[in-house]
Amino acid sequence: MNSRPIHENPFIHLAVLLALTLIMFGDVLFSPDVVVSMFGADLSHQFVHWREFGFRELKNGNFPLWNPHIFSGAPYFSGFQSAMLYLPNYIHLVLPLAAAVNFLVALHVFMMGAFMYAWAYRTGLHAAACLFSAVAMMFSGAFFLHIMPGHLSNLSAMVWAPLIFLAIDGIIENPSRGWLLLGVFAAAMQIFAGHPQYVFYTATAAAIYAGIKLVRRPQRLRAAGELALVAAGAFGISAVQLISGMDALAEGIRGQGLSFAFASSYSLPPENFLLLVSPFLFGNMTLFPYWGQLYFWEMCPFIGAAGLALAAFGAVHGKTDVKKVCIVMIAVLSILALGAHTPLFSLLYHWVPGFDKFRGMSKFIFPATLFLVLLAGAGLDGLVRSGAAPGRFANSVLAAGVILGGAALALFLVPPEKIGVWNHLAAFLRDHRISQAGLLIEDPLLMQRAAVFASGWLSAAAVVLALFYLFLRLLPSRKVAVYGLVALAAVEVFIVMRISRPVFDIRMTAHPQLERIRSGRPGDYRMLNLIDPNAAMSAGMRDIWGYDPGVQGRYGRMLFFSQGLDPDAATQNLHFSRFHPILSMLRCRYYIFGSGGKITIAERPATAEHIQAVGTWKTIPGRDAVFARMDGTGFDPRKTVFLETDPFPGSGIKPMSRGKCSIIENSTDHFVIEADTDGHSILLITDSYSRHWKARPLPGSAQDRYQVQPANYALMGIPMNPGKHRIRLEYSPDSFHAGKWISLFSLAVFGYFAASHMITRRRGRRHEA
Repeated sequence: MNSRPIHENPFIHLAVLLALTLIMFGDVLFSPDVVVSMFGADLSHQFVHWREFGFRELKNGNFPLWNPHIFSGAPYFSGFQSAMLYLPNYIHLVLPLAAAVNFLVALHVFMMGAFMYAWAYRTGLHAAACLFSAVAMMFSGAFFLHIMPGHLSNLSAMVWAPLIFLAIDGIIENPSRGWLLLGVFAAAMQIFAGHPQYVFYTATAAAIYAGIKLVRRPQRLRAAGELALVAAGAFGISAVQLISGMDALAEGIRGQGLSFAFASSYSLPPENFLLLVSPFLFGNMTLFPYWGQLYFWEMCPFIGAAGLALAAFGAVHGKTDVKKVCIVMIAVLSILALGAHTPLFSLLYHWVPGFDKFRGMSKFIFPATLFLVLLAGAGLDGLVRSGAAPGRFANSVLAAGVILGGAALALFLVPPEKIGVWNHLAAFLRDHRISQAGLLIEDPLLMQRAAVFASGWLSAAAVVLALFYLFLRLLPSRKVAVYGLVALAAVEVFIVMRISRPVFDIRMTAHPQLERIRSGRPGDYRMLNLIDPNAAMSAGMRDIWGYDPGVQGRYGRMLFFSQGLDPDAATQNLHFSRFHPILSMLRCRYYIFGSGGKITIAERPATAEHIQAVGTWKTIPGRDAVFARMDGTGFDPRKTVFLETDPFPGSGIKPMSRGKCSIIENSTDHFVIEADTDGHSILLITDSYSRHWKARPLPGSAQDRYQVQPANYALMGIPMNPGKHRIRLEYSPDSFHAGKWISLFSLAVFGYFAASHMITRRRGRRHEA
């Protein structure tokens, strides 16, 4: 490595990647207030509040398993996106929230480049090709654009994919303990990163990739066994997250699978493959409104016009073993990304486990981009090793540039309504949901502006290809021209992504009105904040809804019913359109909504307390029957509780005539409750039910055993005999504790083998010396 020319030194290239990262984020890297993302997207509505809550609790010595602030209570740690065990996230304990977010974003952009470089290097590509692959992946549309909405868990999960594919290559081609350990580490870190969708899609891509590579290997059984060990090791280390997460998923709104319509949503629109060449053809949300289908950051496979040209060259002239696998993987993963636009998705949804649990098949465009970039790297590698590009290829690049330039000129000079293709495209997009194309059809001036905007970026792509052509012509006489190609590709993708990197002031996520309510009107109540429900987590308040897929299944179905919707169609997306007594039962006192830029706060008295002893109960074994009872005008949760099983089997039941109860201690995960009743009663807790809430008696309690059961379908009830009670109610999933011990044991085993491997390698180096 030391004998390489300086411009081929991998450490110099890593320094280049670091420099590009600092140039991209240096202006905001350690800002206490400005954060990289667009206001109103997932960072401001979800991750800011999640990180604020989780690491605030951690600083106070509490590891939160339950989130009492949204959905009337929901799992927190096992909700995956908390990412409480993802090591880089512990920077939140040191830096202010905005600085920590910016640092994590920049770190993961650099990590993506470094890990992609390592994979390309292991593949045997020239150093220049490795550098190109790293830069192209760092600033690819499928990865970098997730900074726009602030998808912290997406970014964190995606960066480990190149290392996983690198480990697969090493295990299959050169088996050793080191590759196995690397695979285990990378896969476990991806799981801890907090985005199970990318874990599933990466695992699917990895299985396909390994299958392709194993077919041609004589010792495929041994390699397959080692790959299975990687999966087992990653599962073992991350068991505390995986087992508790799957357990929570079973109780959640997605536990019984998603409907076909919901699972098939967010499939990659076929026309978005045009964004491979011109990323802003349909706008970009920072300079011009995006009018394509769905969300720009989910649907843009851009790697640059220069990168696409190199991929085309790599498909023909790249290293045979690399290009064949890349072409197959790109084709397969692109078809998967198309989702509902192909008949394959229906088969996968009905027959392959996992495909009915997530939506967003477009995310397969990310692993497809990994292989597209690797193929482009193979193309650059082919150019370097051949020393020149065939004249036919160079002329094809120039011709493509001329065509793009002609299209740009037509869009600029010709009125859009006279361009049939443009009109048909706008009309096609108008007829699809989550598209703003209808605005273009209705507003000729906006249509003209969209055409001019697209023209500008088609012109930019044409210029890039023209410069690409010039560098190709220089290659035979000046070998350093290959780094001109790398620089051209880097500048192209860097500029596009720098333009697509919005910022906002994190103080905009604060809600002074919530603080005024909390300080001016103390009490144990909830609100329905239709503007930013997760703000309750930062404000230390309680909300009956939230912004996350982790809502409990029973609770979600009850809330859908309260809004006159089909409970069986419940998702995390609920439009509140009416008041219902169920909302009052949930202690909802304040209703916050916005209209025309104005925030309105309405107050309505709640009909229930946090805990109360209810002396009348009815056993109604059936969800719809319980809902029908709660839909009546005479329903009062303070007087009657609906249960699914008999709370006091046998005879001689004496209903309570009077009683009192109070919470004397509580945290995120537990309550200590005192109650005194003169008869049998149900202790109603108006928090979302989970089977993992467990009640046990404390000294001086009238009972030696307590049972938590569903009350009013989605809340918690504890049957109590006459007398005085001291109860500790705690959210304590067995799956978390079992997973914790599996993870600790697996981590110890991993540490032992990692240390052993390092000692063995050190001894080997001394022996060679």
